[in-house]
Formats: sequence, C-alpha cells, structure tokens
Amino acid sequence: MKYIDIHTHKFQNKDDIIIELKSYSIDEDLEFIPLKKYTLGVHPWHIRKDGQRQLEKLSEQITRNSIMAIGECGLDFQKKYLENVSQSIQKKVFIEQTYLAEKQNKPVVIHCVKAYDYMLQLKKAFKPKMPWIIHGFSKGHRLAKQLVDAGFYLSFGNLLLKNNSNQMALKFVPLDRIFIETDDKEELDIQQVYACASELLQISTDELKQIIFKNYEAVFGKIKNRQET
Repeated sequence: MKYIDIHTHKFQNKDDIIIELKSYSIDEDLEFIPLKKYTLGVHPWHIRKDGQRQLEKLSEQITRNSIMAIGECGLDFQKKYLENVSQSIQKKVFIEQTYLAEKQNKPVVIHCVKAYDYMLQLKKAFKPKMPWIIHGFSKGHRLAKQLVDAGFYLSFGNLLLKNNSNQMALKFVPLDRIFIETDDKEELDIQQVYACASELLQISTDELKQIIFKNYEAVFGKIKNRQET
C-alpha cells in the first residue's frame, strides 16, 4: 500500500506516493497541467473583485474528470486578508463553489481560518451531499469534535509534527474521517506526517495507509471511476 497526499502544492514524483492531489488556483493556466488528478478552486486570498469571473471560469473547467474536488476554497477572516477581500464577498464566492460541487458531484477541500463558527452554521443549514474536507486542520480536539459531529473530514499536516494541541485533536477524530497532507511545505515529506500520525494513533504506518486509502475511496471513488471509463 502506498501513500496518499490529499492536498499539496508541490510535485513529489516519488515511487511510494500513489496519489497526490495538487491544488491549483483558478487563475493558473490549466492547459498544461501534467497531472491526472488535481483540485481546482477559488482561494479566498486570491478572489478578484467580486469573484464572479473566476467562478465562471471554474464552472467551465470543473466538468473535467481529472479535477477530483473543488478547492482549495473557503474563508479566511484574518484582518490582513479582509483588507483585500471582505467577509461578504468571501462568503458569496465560497457558497457558490459549494453549489457547484453539489451540481458536479465533487467533494470540497476547504481553507478555513478564524471562520469556523460560520463554517459550522453553513454546513448545518446547507446539508450538502458531497463531503467537505478541512485541509491543514491546525486546531485542538474540541473544535475537531464539533467539525466531525457536523460531518466534516479533517486533513492533518505539518503542525502534527510539533503542536501538542493538534496532536491531541488527531486522537479525537474517528479513523474514517482522517486525511494526511503536505500542503505547501517544501521541506516536508508525506512519509514524515504518516509516521507521526501512526505513532500518535498507536497503529502501524501500513495500517494508516490502508485507512487513508479507504477514506480516499469513500470520498473520491466515484470521480476516480469516471477517469477509468
């Protein structure tokens, strides 16, 4: 069983990585992406004006079977980003992407910073059929439990190696709701994150690989099967 990196911004090209879902912004040139599997979305940091043109471009591209999910998209209510893109515009652009995900039957990979209360409210009100995955989950066990109870998947990355609160959170998440990632950390190997998670969960790395693969099949299996037909 090989490794799955559910969210990355880098090419790793290693024989023991079976799947790496590289994340692209809708503003990037998509004609020459040398990957069979990737994700595509309008990141809250990169919304231009009201985001409408980007949403239109996303709608045009998202029917490709090679696009495994919409994302990363989401909300970032840190002051430094709100100076460029307001909460209201971020909410509008994110909600439109969740509608598109439902229409195209694709999961959503979510960037969420200082916006979890609203994210939970939205999930409860919207009741999406497609899975929502919080990528790079960096918080503690209380929020992890809230999110899992609301139906989210959580993806763990770099912080798992050094943050006690994040390590505790992993132990509170059911195994069928966990993913592993490297995000944009150039120096981070997916093997390091798996090894850390395995130790924290007190299971072997091979067992964790099997769990993550099963989760991947549950969330992305229909899209994967479309690629193969």
